[in-house]
Amino acid sequence: MERECRHVAGRETLYGAVKQLINRAGAQIPIGSTSWLVTSSREGITTLVKQIANAWTDGTSALILLDLDAHPEPSPRTLQCLFGLTAAETQLAVELARGRNLLDIARSRRLSRTTIRTQLGALFVKTQTRRQADLVALLGRIAILP
Repeated sequence: MERECRHVAGRETLYGAVKQLINRAGAQIPIGSTSWLVTSSREGITTLVKQIANAWTDGTSALILLDLDAHPEPSPRTLQCLFGLTAAETQLAVELARGRNLLDIARSRRLSRTTIRTQLGALFVKTQTRRQADLVALLGRIAILP
């Protein structure tokens, strides 16, 4: 929405940005519907992917927007609360969620590969995951939490 709000002037910036996205998708959002829009400025797309009519009886409409260009990452505090991670484990989890590889993380943190792998092992145990791909998928799901 930040990207869209930059292109809309006026008092009702958020409303204008939402309206602009809906128009770009060529969509209609009927009263009482739930609609899912996907957008990516990098790919040059804004598309209505699903819509459920008459989902709400009180005149409400719900619009769910997925920005394919966004890279949400989990909150360090949330990770620590959920899994009891140490500060080092939390930092590693956030870096993995950002898509960084273990070797680059080790270099940037000036740690040995062995240390990083030990921390990764602790992450697997604490998150009850077994593979790095599973861990990263879990971190992506957790990224929606505050």
